[in-house]
Amino acid sequence: IKNDNSGSLSLFHSTSGQKTDFVSTVTKAIELLNFFSAERAEIRLSEFQRLTGRDKTTTYRYLSALESSGLLEQDETTRAYRMGPAVLRFSHIRELTVPRRA
Repeated sequence: IKNDNSGSLSLFHSTSGQKTDFVSTVTKAIELLNFFSAERAEIRLSEFQRLTGRDKTTTYRYLSALESSGLLEQDETTRAYRMGPAVLRFSHIRELTVPRRA
């Protein structure tokens, strides 16, 4: 996941060039977003490790990609991650374009 500085997110190919590896990596990174909730608004790296069962380096790599795309941001004091501004942008687009059900 990459931010192209226009506020848009784009996907780029992995160095291995294998589409399935790339999709799997993107999926695993985005899955981290599912751990957030109203009760769990901030999550530290160590907690992500525990929740996912993945090693620290891999987890950090996914978090860094999500942070660089704006989907996550990291609190400078606590070092915990929280939802980033890109989430609001996507939410706003959905609200404008998807009709609500009665």
